[in-house]
Amino acid sequence: MKEWTWGQLHRIKFQHALDSTPWGAALFDRGPLKQSGDGDTVKASYFGDESFDPLIGASYREIFDLADWDRSVGINVPGQSGQPGSKHYDDLLPMWIEGKYFPLAYSKKAVDAVTTDVLQLNPGRP
Repeated sequence: MKEWTWGQLHRIKFQHALDSTPWGAALFDRGPLKQSGDGDTVKASYFGDESFDPLIGASYREIFDLADWDRSVGINVPGQSGQPGSKHYDDLLPMWIEGKYFPLAYSKKAVDAVTTDVLQLNPGRP
């Protein structure tokens, strides 16, 4: 029992609906990963009767600093993009597991300082 840890029992897997295809799981799914928390903690998650694996929990959290919006932070999982193959598809997963946050930039100066990619949409053009 000295070797037991909650993370060995409480493991999360991000399973995509398309993982039933032959290539789907490798392309879309992430995990399983050790996760802290339960229904009575800040990093709350619910598990059922069959295992301790999380079934329900927050995939997005944010903390706003109303005195200085540029000091606000947030996190979502697994990443900033829903496109498999993108470097941002699962880039936030390690931070989410560790309970860390990224800055939520609001002012133009703060947004410009952290912008790495820009997607420009031109409706009506071929």
